[in-house]
Amino acid sequence: MKQCDLFNTCTFIKDNMADMPVISEHLKMKYCCDSFLKCARIRIYLEFGFENVPSTLFPNQEDDVTYIAKHLRSCLEE
Repeated sequence: MKQCDLFNTCTFIKDNMADMPVISEHLKMKYCCDSFLKCARIRIYLEFGFENVPSTLFPNQEDDVTYIAKHLRSCLEE
């Protein structure tokens, strides 16, 4: 099974899910190992780099990707 390129460096699970091991494992299986291109975090990373991935962005916040990407694009145009 292929893993996300950020699997070993993404701090989301470690920093935000440490006290929720069951949910953490579910998110890892769904977004880090299975359908990682659906992960909101990897989508921002691929277009704008790791430094632009909000630390509080959940993998399942796909609706927020459009807003964040629009904001980042406007910042880059300035």
